[in-house]
Amino acid sequence: MILKFSSNAGSESLFQNFLFTFAGILLSIVVLLNVLLPQQQYIPISRPTSEDTGKHGLFAIYQWLTSSGVRTLSLRKPVHRIQEYDLPYAGNVMLINLPYANQALESEWAAINQWIEQGNTAVVFVAGLYAKPEWTASGDVFAPIKKLTADEFILSSNNFTVEREVDVDKGSNFELSDLQDQVKLFKPKRLKLSPAIKHSLFENIEALDAYYLPMLMRSHTVDDDH
Repeated sequence: MILKFSSNAGSESLFQNFLFTFAGILLSIVVLLNVLLPQQQYIPISRPTSEDTGKHGLFAIYQWLTSSGVRTLSLRKPVHRIQEYDLPYAGNVMLINLPYANQALESEWAAINQWIEQGNTAVVFVAGLYAKPEWTASGDVFAPIKKLTADEFILSSNNFTVEREVDVDKGSNFELSDLQDQVKLFKPKRLKLSPAIKHSLFENIEALDAYYLPMLMRSHTVDDDH
């Protein structure tokens, strides 16, 4: 584009009009793109804390307990320093969400178990045996549960049947045993838990039987968007 101006004053006026017009065109293009193109909405990761109001947050239960007159505290110190909160020696209840967002130290597990042995109670929320929330460092809850129970139970069999994929397109490599294994995934499996320590809650209890479907024991990612 070539612009020819007859005078300096007129050229400056025309040039300013040109700049305003060009800026208006750019602004219109930006507005049009914002309207037509889908915007990516940032959704913060919900974490199981007493301040989080999201899907995994514990803000609602914290508010409910507080409004009900229950003295409720957010544990922001190591468990071995819990007495700094001026709590009774026994009769307290701790809410624990597993798996942790960060790996806990061995000393933390020992402190929790010692605190429970004093006559306190721990209520455990589990995201899922094989769930992998975005806020967690590890999707495996079996190790934390074992640390928390301090070997209080004996599992009759540690051989969990987990779903696995079989490639049926391999032709001769596919065997009948593979199909049989897949069928077993839909049959209930039995687990047996037996108390390994003496406790008033375990009185007259020899074992606990539980049943599960192996097909449900598979790793999956928790969708925080819905």
